[in-house]
Amino acid sequence: MDKKALLAFLEDSEDDPVELNINDLAKINTSDLPESCRFRVVSQGDGCLVEEIEGEFVTDNVDVKVLMFLNWYRKYWNNPIGMPQYMDLLKRQIEFRENEYGDVSFTHFEDEGDWCHLHYEIIIGKRRELKDLNEVFQIAKTIIESLQEQVDKAEAIVSKKLEEIKSRISLYEGLGIEQLIHKVKNETNAQTKGQLLETLLVKLFESIEGFEVSDRVRTSTEEIDLVILNASSSEFWKKESPIILVEAKNRVSKTDKNDIVQFQSKIRNRKGRSKLGIVVSSSQFTRTVNDELLRSSDGDILILPILLSEVIEHISDFESLLKSKWKEMVTK
Repeated sequence: MDKKALLAFLEDSEDDPVELNINDLAKINTSDLPESCRFRVVSQGDGCLVEEIEGEFVTDNVDVKVLMFLNWYRKYWNNPIGMPQYMDLLKRQIEFRENEYGDVSFTHFEDEGDWCHLHYEIIIGKRRELKDLNEVFQIAKTIIESLQEQVDKAEAIVSKKLEEIKSRISLYEGLGIEQLIHKVKNETNAQTKGQLLETLLVKLFESIEGFEVSDRVRTSTEEIDLVILNASSSEFWKKESPIILVEAKNRVSKTDKNDIVQFQSKIRNRKGRSKLGIVVSSSQFTRTVNDELLRSSDGDILILPILLSEVIEHISDFESLLKSKWKEMVTK
């Protein structure tokens, strides 16, 4: 459509907004617009028109504005933040920008159950100071994105927290220790066995008075890190660091020197709050592991290498197993 046809199209928009294709915006100078017109910006996509902005552009003989109409249906809302909470955060951003810059204005917010409505205005500027409708559209997009940026950051934080919570929830937490041991022994799928082992270790460490599992991290190789907060009143554990790091090696190949060196690095990265580490391995330790532990024994980091088979054998006296391993490594 040429410029003349587009302007004629806009002449008839006083009562109902017309739809302008995004590719035609640069053809129309703001100075050529009718004194009063209304339009929406659309693009072509998959056989239908797509609205580029959820609102309509309005002009009078002085200004260009955008009336934003965010009318969202709960049924199709899948964001981690609830729809009214998301809109409330956006409303706060609008009010902040209104006070700071004066280029937006909040007009309406309503939660009516199935639907939530948030309406506001964007003040683009004076017609005589603007070039064409493409500039008008770009200004509107920039303001909208600026408003949503902080809300999206907040949503990303919530989403990350939810993922952390989900990662803490194991399908096997309802199983008892004996059931977990049986499944760990017989499971052939590496990923499932890793989840079972994680749950078993959490239960065992949480059974020790004063030990709290504060964090779990599953790596791409199915190794599991448990961060234990040591608040024990036991004379034995009180002398240990407030953080105990546990790593489980769930794999067929032997645990070797490099695994120990990497684990030592993780312990050092705890800002001096961790001195004790425990490695539980489903496979044997290589001879070089013992060599590395002896070589580094003059430092203040102590690592206890424990076989999964030993854990299973001492399931009823798990804490005693830890203490005996501690004494064995200290007196080497």
